[in-house]
Amino acid sequence: MSEITHEIDANFAGRLNILRAGVLGANDGIISIAGVVIGVASATTNIWIIFLSGLAAILAGAFLWLVASMYPYLLKKTRRKPL
Repeated sequence: MSEITHEIDANFAGRLNILRAGVLGANDGIISIAGVVIGVASATTNIWIIFLSGLAAILAGAFLWLVASMYPYLLKKTRRKPL
């Protein structure tokens, strides 16, 4: 019985860490994009430039997360095996 409880606790802790990372990552993304939009909005009143800067910040953040998540996989795939 104690093994099952320990396994459930480890699984719960892992899911909790994933949830925590997701919430903190989303918060970080929101703050970063809001900072870009507010900075551009303080420099210009053109709504399209403000919109495009926000869109560019979203795309840059998404590309950053894509590269960061794919890097370990690509590094592992391209590493040569010893003879």
